[in-house]
This record gives sequence, C-alpha cells and structure tokens, in this order.
Amino acid sequence: MSVPELPALCLPGYVDGIDVSRVQTITDPAAVYAAGFRFAFAKASEGTGYRDPAARRHLDALSAAGLLVGAYGFARVSLGQPREQARLAYDAATSDGRHVVRMALDLESCPAGTPWAYLRDFAIEWVDEMRGFGSMPVLYTMASWLGPLGATALEVPVWVAQYRSTTRAWAPDAASVLPGVWDLWQYSGDGGPPGAGLPQDCDRNLLRTDDLRGWFGLPSEPTYESDSSGVAHGTHVVDAALEEYRRGED
Repeated sequence: MSVPELPALCLPGYVDGIDVSRVQTITDPAAVYAAGFRFAFAKASEGTGYRDPAARRHLDALSAAGLLVGAYGFARVSLGQPREQARLAYDAATSDGRHVVRMALDLESCPAGTPWAYLRDFAIEWVDEMRGFGSMPVLYTMASWLGPLGATALEVPVWVAQYRSTTRAWAPDAASVLPGVWDLWQYSGDGGPPGAGLPQDCDRNLLRTDDLRGWFGLPSEPTYESDSSGVAHGTHVVDAALEEYRRGED
C-alpha cells in the first residue's frame, strides 16, 4: 500500500523543514511552503573542491517561496584543510553575492580510527573560519558522535541525525520527540514520508525554536492571532494527518 503524503509536522515549540542536494528536484517550491515547511538547508559543497551544482537553484527557489534557507558543507576529513573546506562551502552558497547566515558543517564521515580529538579540532577550525564570514555556524553529526566528539563544547547549535527506522518512512508525534541536547533533529532521511512539493527521499528536520526568524538572524515578526484551522497551525490537523499516514504504513 502506498504511503499518503504527510504535511509538515506542527508540534508545539518546533518547526519542520527539509534539506536537499543535487539528488533532489523540487518542481513546486510553493507547494513545499503550503505544506507547512518553513526552512530548508541546501548542500553547497563537499571537501575541498566540489560545489553542488544545484545549490543556488535550491536556495533561490525555496527562499522565493517563503522558506528561510541555510546551506551546508559536507566534510571530507581525510582531506584535512578544514578552513579551506569552510571557505569553499561559504563561497558555493553565496556565489551570487547573497549572504547566508546559517552554514552547517556536515561531519558524519571519516577514515576508520580517526581520533575524536582530531575531529573536534577539525570542527573547531571550520566553525572559526565560518564565523569570520559573519555566518552563524551549525554542527550536523550523528547522535552517536555527540558525546565522544564533545559537540556541545563547540558552542554552536547541534543538528543531530537519528532515525527510528532506516528502511521505512517514519514521522514523530509530540510523545516521541528525540530527547537530549539538540537544536535540529533530522528525524527522517532516505525513504522519508512524502509531502506536497517534496522530492523523493527528502530529509526532514525539526528545529526547536519559538523564533524561527531570529534563529536565522532576522528580526522577529510581531505576534498576532492566527487561524488555528490551517495545516501550518492547528495540531489537530497534524494529528489527523499522522493518523492517516500511519494507516498507510500498515
């Protein structure tokens, strides 16, 4: 049985978003926003020489649709030169002259036996270089790396990848949000639940914040009464969507 589309999760204190690379093609960015997703990260680079050819297209299209956007550089630890890798990531994300506030270090791959101290030093240099561009760095890594890496000591927001399943789509409800110290949680990767306007196998992420614009370095919008019946607001709508989605899994 096919799994029905699931709009963005609307859990109190969290905002749902996506991350993409050249593997994905987003044909309708407006539909992504209409489904309730409010931010996105696009891959900008990998290592010391690769620029994602879709980076600017993704960033421009999603920001034009109303999403707040950031970018990430996939680290190739074996190549060393963390500062050069950070410079490449920022340059690839800002090739049209637009400043990108949130830049993430994707630290999830390294040669076997790499000391944790080396990974930590790599991250420290990457983060320091990125701050020099006026950006606000983020560290993306796996949940099992957080403690040994000493991620929280880097004093940057932590974006953790932790899936309930790697073989089937899954989305959390309020009772099953991942515990622990994190700011962003990538709760679904390959095989994640489809959503309006989203490509196949699109990673989905919960951001823990009550001020999305502020988190992306923008002035906060004034609070106002909103229609609680819309997909992007009322939790009863999301509960109904989750129920339908889980029926589709059976």
